Formats: sequence, C-alpha cells, structure tokens
Amino acid sequence: MNKATMMDIARESGYSIATVSRVLNKSGNYSPEAEKKILEIAEAKQYTPDLSAQELRLQHGKSIGVIIPSMEIAYYGFLGQMIQRELLLQDYYPVFLSLGSKELTNERIFSIIRSLHISGLVCISCVFDFPDLQELNIPAVYVNRTFTGVEMKHTMHYSCVKPDYRQAGYLAAEELSKKGCRKVAFLSGVQKGNLQEKKQSFIEFSRYFGMEYIELKEMEVEDLMQSGYSKARAGYEEHPEIDGYYCDTDITAVGALTYFREKGISVPEDIQLVGYGSVNPDLRYFYDITHIRIPSGAIAHEAAEMIIGMTEGKNEHPREITLQMDLVQGKTTKP
Repeated sequence: MNKATMMDIARESGYSIATVSRVLNKSGNYSPEAEKKILEIAEAKQYTPDLSAQELRLQHGKSIGVIIPSMEIAYYGFLGQMIQRELLLQDYYPVFLSLGSKELTNERIFSIIRSLHISGLVCISCVFDFPDLQELNIPAVYVNRTFTGVEMKHTMHYSCVKPDYRQAGYLAAEELSKKGCRKVAFLSGVQKGNLQEKKQSFIEFSRYFGMEYIELKEMEVEDLMQSGYSKARAGYEEHPEIDGYYCDTDITAVGALTYFREKGISVPEDIQLVGYGSVNPDLRYFYDITHIRIPSGAIAHEAAEMIIGMTEGKNEHPREITLQMDLVQGKTTKP
C-alpha cells in the first residue's frame, strides 16, 4: 500500500495543499471545519510526515509558478519581471514556465509544478480550464483574463486581476470620435484571449459616439506585426473610406502603421490609429502611437499580493480586481 501524502488528503478533503499543510503542521490560519475534516482523513489514511519531503518543502514552499503564453512576446516578459520583483520583495521565488515551448507540454508543466512543490500559480494571459489544474489543488491567480470555470472535482481556489477592457474600448472610440473619424474598424492580431471583449466594447462605443463601424474579413496570420500589416492592407483595399482604427495590441498597431507609411498614406491626417499597450521603449521613437496604457505595475502588485495571501491562507475566497486604464496621446491621432 502506497504511503498517503498531503496531496491525497487535499484531493479527498477538497481543501488546498496549503490548508492541509497548515492543519497538519499546526501553523497559520484555518477553520475548525477544515481542521476536523483534514485530521479525520489523515487518521483514516494513517498519514505520517515524510521528513525528507518536509525539508524539500522548506526549500521550495515559497515558490510561485508564473506561466506565460510565450517568451517571444515582449510584454509577457516585461509583466513577468514586474511580478517577479513583487514576489521577491516578500521572499517568494518565481518559477517561470512558457507555454510557447513545444517541449513543455501540459503534462510536463504539471509534473514540474508537483516536483518543485510550487504552492501557487500566476497565469498571465492564459488559463488552465481543465481537470488537471484541479488535481494540483493549489491556488491560482489569473492575470489579464477571467476564469471561465468548468465542472469541478474539487474546490478551486482562484482569483483574477485584469485591466478594464470595456473602458479601453470607450477611450479608443472617444479619441477617434473627438479627432473627427467617421468610419472605424478593429484590427486584431493573433491572440484569442480577451479579443472579443476588446472588440465588442469598441463596436458599442463607436456607435455610441456616432461613428460607423465596419467589419473586416478574418484572416490567419503568423505573428502580431504581420497581422497588423496584412489586415491594414486588406482593410484599406476593401474599405478605403475607413479613417480610424483601434488595434488590439501595440505590435498590431506598429504593423498597421508600417503599411500605411509604405503606401504613402498620411497618419494621422488621412487615417488615425489607437493602439493597446505601450510600444517597446526601443521602438517608441519611430512609432509614437496613441495608445491605451495598461496599468502593468498595479497588475503585478495585485497579482503578487493575491497569490501570496492565498498561499498563506489569508484569503481563500475568490476575488476579481478590474483596474482602470488611460489614454496616452501620441502622433497617430490628430493633436
């Protein structure tokens, strides 16, 4: 018969590994109900502490997994660094995993998380909405995305922090309307996450401000910059009357601006652009794009505070924080 582990007790009790650990080690905060149930299961399973495992947990117990979709997209690395700083300030240690690596399958990710005794996850612009994540039974914070939910085998401890995508659509539509645009469109990249939320809010507020929204044809493109370039070209060829675009990322906006410059179309005199997110500082001199600024510092701080609080048992109830955004004037809309 295999020796019972904390994970076995967590699975059967429905409590997180962090809560099980606090009860069995008589440390931290936990409810009388949790204590009663966990101790009953531990006794029934004849659980005994593994001293070597305890030593390993002392080394890795303050590790937080930070999962990003791809290392190739600069913003994910930038936000990851900010989250890393916030975690290190409180003596927690990030373990970065990129979903963009073909060698890093979902199964391998979960194997790594288990082997390192990672006590919580921060998922940046990605989410694991499937039973495997439930099997880990550790708290998770979703960044830039809302948890969609699935049928639960166990209680799932999660929270999320994200920018206000609806407000972003309002700010983009307001800016284009104030600067005289009459017919507008939405340029999307290759990302799927919050695309519809960004797009639908822009459509709604474009009409609210009295502009005509024009739907562009869908097309598959390899990367964000190429997507902006190709879709701006297709939009201009099919609808030359469009005089304003809202781009779903900063890099998509750079691609669109590159096409218009090559075509000899004057920006912002003939066509105006609003991007989403700040362009990489190395490119800002060449692409001074009017954009919706993401509150990255606040996002990183709130995400770190959330996951630390959850792993320490201070806040096991799900929370959702939506942060306000603002518009930064550049040279792709009229003064």
